[in-house]
Amino acid sequence: MVRSTYQRPSWSNFLIVVSTPASMRLFLFAAGLVLSALFFASSTASAMDFTFAQPGGDKNILYMNGEINRGDYEKFRKFLLPNLDEFVAGNRVVMISSNGGDLIEALKIARIMRAMYLDISVPRDGCASSCFFLYLSGIHRTALIEKSLGIHRAYFDPTYFSGLSPSDADHNQAELSKIVKQYLEDYSVPGYLIDRMNRTSSGEIYWLSELDIEALGDWPPWYEEMLIAKCGYDKTIENRWLSGDKSLTLTSYSEYSAKVLRCRINKLNPIFRKYV
Repeated sequence: MVRSTYQRPSWSNFLIVVSTPASMRLFLFAAGLVLSALFFASSTASAMDFTFAQPGGDKNILYMNGEINRGDYEKFRKFLLPNLDEFVAGNRVVMISSNGGDLIEALKIARIMRAMYLDISVPRDGCASSCFFLYLSGIHRTALIEKSLGIHRAYFDPTYFSGLSPSDADHNQAELSKIVKQYLEDYSVPGYLIDRMNRTSSGEIYWLSELDIEALGDWPPWYEEMLIAKCGYDKTIENRWLSGDKSLTLTSYSEYSAKVLRCRINKLNPIFRKYV
């Protein structure tokens, strides 16, 4: 953002949408800032594109590819509306590949995605910067390889930030860091990863290791507890299967997995329409 004279933003005028395990907190800049001045680093990739795995056919897998730009929230809504019933009736799988982009748009899209209880996977192309917030919105999250999830600190557009005095730059960056930290804590991101994000400059990327991805977890804690209570989810069975326990047969594990999946789809179908 470029202004002839700088005016400190009124941070009390943030638009706040409350987040709890049953909803979401979005901290969006409302007064004193142009929203496009707030970004995570992104590449020169094309704008985000939304497609299904089988155009004109079954709508079981949604692909989200490309840079997140201003307007993509509305683009996403318009794409979903005519396909909503068919998509949510299935397994609600999303494949994400993006180097990031506009943080505000990413947070708005993430609100819809979280309400839909999606299974989110990251392919080899990766999900970095503001895309990380889309990944966090899933209730089942899968990043199969190291260096598939990348993070760094949130930052202001350099043109805007270069016009600030040192004290104003310090104040604004501190406020932004608090906002992002609260958002990440709402998603149960481990504190050490939040610290690592804040220590990584806007010109760098920290790629999560296998241990980091494991620390994030496959499920948000609240959803995992709900699966245990309502669907018979048993993490010990999952761990036995992953460790190659030969006493657990493929048939037994498949029957267990199918039971949990049916329960997730049929009994835990989310109330999502008010967000779309």
